[in-house]
Amino acid sequence: KKEDKDQNGRIEYQEWVTFYHKHIKDARALFPAFQVLLYQPQYSCSPPAVIILMFSFIQVACYIWHSTVISGIVSDPLLSNQAPVCSLLIYNPTRRHEVWRFLTYQFVHVNMEHIVFNTLMQLVVGLPLEMSQPGALGTLKVVIVYLAGVVFGSVGGSLPNPTSYLAGASAGVYALIAAHVSTLVCFHSIVVLIIV
Repeated sequence: KKEDKDQNGRIEYQEWVTFYHKHIKDARALFPAFQVLLYQPQYSCSPPAVIILMFSFIQVACYIWHSTVISGIVSDPLLSNQAPVCSLLIYNPTRRHEVWRFLTYQFVHVNMEHIVFNTLMQLVVGLPLEMSQPGALGTLKVVIVYLAGVVFGSVGGSLPNPTSYLAGASAGVYALIAAHVSTLVCFHSIVVLIIV
């Protein structure tokens, strides 16, 4: 009520700016959770963020191809909504000697919800993360984090249940989310508060 100078029951923009300059001299005085929300990285389009887009495009193309092949082979609609276990890309536990499957299972998705969620999260989290890392070295760091998540996801997923097939890019997406969260936590002291 003290800061509402015109007593209209609302804090206007100028009243907020006056309050901010009067009481909050340093953004570090704000509680840490608010600092994390205020973190604003510097985005760069040099080099362009095409790696995450490329992974997403390949995943969608593989999903369309697998859906077309499976719908051509299987006449039962309940079975056509299953993971393509005959694919050369899926992680097949009986074919662990085919080492590429630890990485290529990311291109195989079970159903439409699976591919939509993975692609959406990959784009929402991965693109800003790739754009916030400067230069080609930053893009390489994002690719390493993503692919490490995929490989460790296949190894970690096959250890507790060695007979299950693995499909989807969820482990890579979780690695991107973890990298994004760790970026926010590590750089919470660099707060940019923009008041227009």
